[in-house]
Amino acid sequence: MKPVFYLSILFLSSVLCGCDKKKVKDNLLQDVLAHYKAPGDSLQRRSAVFLIEHMDGNSTGESETDDIGNVEADYLIKNIDLALQNASGQLRDASLSFADFCEYVLPYRIANEPLTPWREQCLNEFGSLRDTFQRADDRNIAVCKHINIAFYRELKYSMNAKPARYRAWEEMAKNKEGDCWLMTSVIEYPLRAMGMAVTTDFVPMWGNSNGGPHAWNVMVTSNHSWTKFMGCERYPAFPADYDPLITYHELRRAGKVFRKTYTVNKATLPHLLSDEDDIPYNLQFDRVIDVTDQYFPVADIDLTLADGSEPEMVYLATFSNGEWVPVSWSKPEKNRCRFPKMAKGVLYLPCTYRGGKGITAIDKPFYLDEETGQKVVFQPDLQRKTAVQVAYTRSKLMEEIGAFSLNRADLELFQTMDSICLDQKRSVPLADQTYRLFYWDNGWQLAGEQKKGAKPLQFVNVPAGALYRLLPENPKNTERFFSYAENRQLWW
Repeated sequence: MKPVFYLSILFLSSVLCGCDKKKVKDNLLQDVLAHYKAPGDSLQRRSAVFLIEHMDGNSTGESETDDIGNVEADYLIKNIDLALQNASGQLRDASLSFADFCEYVLPYRIANEPLTPWREQCLNEFGSLRDTFQRADDRNIAVCKHINIAFYRELKYSMNAKPARYRAWEEMAKNKEGDCWLMTSVIEYPLRAMGMAVTTDFVPMWGNSNGGPHAWNVMVTSNHSWTKFMGCERYPAFPADYDPLITYHELRRAGKVFRKTYTVNKATLPHLLSDEDDIPYNLQFDRVIDVTDQYFPVADIDLTLADGSEPEMVYLATFSNGEWVPVSWSKPEKNRCRFPKMAKGVLYLPCTYRGGKGITAIDKPFYLDEETGQKVVFQPDLQRKTAVQVAYTRSKLMEEIGAFSLNRADLELFQTMDSICLDQKRSVPLADQTYRLFYWDNGWQLAGEQKKGAKPLQFVNVPAGALYRLLPENPKNTERFFSYAENRQLWW
């Protein structure tokens, strides 16, 4: 009986905690609404209701100090007043909707940073820019470009800096050292302080290149259209020259693109799984909307679980740094799963995931044809063998990404990129190096081993119709896979 007793106590505690939080939120809302009693305060009252209604889950720092019970009414009132004051012009002329204002201007925090008077700080430093660019064709873009250039000069890109999500704006502004998340965050504060709707779009993992999640900015222009840009970067025609999907000639693809919001999305994994250890590290978010269709042609993917089992959650994973990483999820219903708005032209592996164990494949890898939308499955034919001749060891996309990492001067970089495009400068199998070719069949299976000599590197008696991966003697886990058709490699 003891386990049942303990579970009952835990359940009762959670219920009481929930009741206490609701009472604290109700008291906070009443304190804020008491300040906005005038008939003309309707937007203020709606803003207060929105902020407090969606406050659950917000916290400060790695210790996750809960906002409920720690955010004071005066802080929210000041935040609401400044947000409405600085966005009033755009709200009046309808270049900014109230819904976008609530999600992307009004929030008193962006992530898990310490709560500071960041609106006042940003307005003291940049508030005059609104008058400076009053006559610009698009004032929002002009202000954003000016701040971006200033931040660009001071940025020090680093993957080892303190995560941006735990840093206050003042700290980031003084020490602009960090990754793409710092680059997007540090400019969001001043733009929101001046009443501009701006947020972050991100991919949980790329689909045809290596690396981790990647983020960039999107903002509402003065013409009420969304535009993409990268914080702390500069380009000749801002923001028209920026495309988060293009390296130089080549296109990066992702299965999913999400947009950060203030509102909680109850269809995300933290609200669907009881054990947070079972949530993949790159999918531990809940304040997002799916905007994949704003970047790629998409289609819904329906799967029937082949073995008749029904796991708690099913994922579609893409491949990065030598492993499959989940990027989308679906809760099975009657042995079926639906994955809405999946990008076409990206290779997916259906799988399950368990904390500490990683993924387990439950079906064969496939992609959606960009023209037809039909599913194309990679299934090795063990009865039909073929020869695979390896001309290159990296895709053109990975070649371009590698060229950028060399920090070459502009002219040399442009020439290198053009040489890659024309197959004049590519990574090829090295002489006297021994290579192993693998094919995917519910795991990587060895197809053969060959030493590169004077002749082209070729593997014979290889199962046809499969997904292949070539590894050198000392692999680095950056080696990607390819399919083989009409005597050439097709990279994924």
